[in-house]
Amino acid sequence: MNALRAEADESAAKVEELSAKVRTLEQENLQKEQEITSLQHKNGVLEQEVEKLGRSRRERTARYAE
Repeated sequence: MNALRAEADESAAKVEELSAKVRTLEQENLQKEQEITSLQHKNGVLEQEVEKLGRSRRERTARYAE
């Protein structure tokens, strides 16, 4: 009976340990998802800036070519 109780205690401790690992990994995953979202936004802003600068350069080139 004591062996069974000890095994149950060990199993409960293992469940608690694994649950804590899952919580940690979920938190890390959330942080990485937020970082990805932030970087995607930054990338979009930079792509818009590249387009804007490209248009400006083409317009200037066209004006100087006249």
